[in-house]
Amino acid sequence: MKPRLVVIAGPTASGKSALALQLAEALGGQILVADSRQVYRGMDVGAAKATAAERACIPHHGLDLVEPERGFDAAKFVEFARERIGELSAHGVPLVVEGGTGLYLRALVMGLMEAPPRDEAVRARIRQEAALKGWPALHQALAAKDPGYAARIERTDPVRITRALEVLELTGRPFSAFTDEHAFKERPYDVNGYMVDVDRQVLRQRIEQRVRRMWMGGLLEETGALMARITPEHPLMGTINYAQAAEHLQGRMTAEEAQEQMVLKTAQFSKRQRTWFKKEPWLKPIRAAELSHILDESRAFLGR
Repeated sequence: MKPRLVVIAGPTASGKSALALQLAEALGGQILVADSRQVYRGMDVGAAKATAAERACIPHHGLDLVEPERGFDAAKFVEFARERIGELSAHGVPLVVEGGTGLYLRALVMGLMEAPPRDEAVRARIRQEAALKGWPALHQALAAKDPGYAARIERTDPVRITRALEVLELTGRPFSAFTDEHAFKERPYDVNGYMVDVDRQVLRQRIEQRVRRMWMGGLLEETGALMARITPEHPLMGTINYAQAAEHLQGRMTAEEAQEQMVLKTAQFSKRQRTWFKKEPWLKPIRAAELSHILDESRAFLGR
């Protein structure tokens, strides 16, 4: 039998983490976090990691896996997740997968396509070019060689633009060729997946509240420590919350301007996340208030 996973996905500030915590506690299970920023040590406040109290209550996996100086990607996440899922499944421990990084969740649930591994030298050259020309210019260059994939991603998405250009340089083949061949059709697990959907106005209010908590809760100190470890061109310094806090620390934004930008950028990112998850056929839209319904379904699913 395939291991069974309950998945709670959703945009930033949707309440998915709180829902996953309640669900795992009710099921007597543990949580696997699928988040491309929470894997890094020292990125706690700005990445909205579970608190020490929450982790003491329910074991969380997938947090603090690497230092910011080291690279991490979907392939490494899947490798880690498969090992941890195997261990917990062998002991009959229910597992709730929670996260907002769509690619990590898709790769875990549907399998990872066969593409060349990361090449840090190639990536460094791409980042240098982006620093000179801007990501929209690199997106335009990608569109000339791989129009199909370029049409699927944002003009300012550094992660996906970098990966597509990297694969082009390493293989001479468009990234869309790899995605089309794989089509994410593997099914290594039996999955019951949900997407937490929230009214946009409510989501905006939650984002504003979260930004205020982060700003007062140590974001500036955490950003300063991160700036001392990695270069301004490092992809992690482009992360929402850290990027705006860094601008403030360097005197380029007032505190008010930085927080306004944090709210704006987070709202835009949440919209992209929502769009991504709505296209995933294995995710059912739900409201966080439907805990009892989700719990009943999950118990039936896990006990089948």
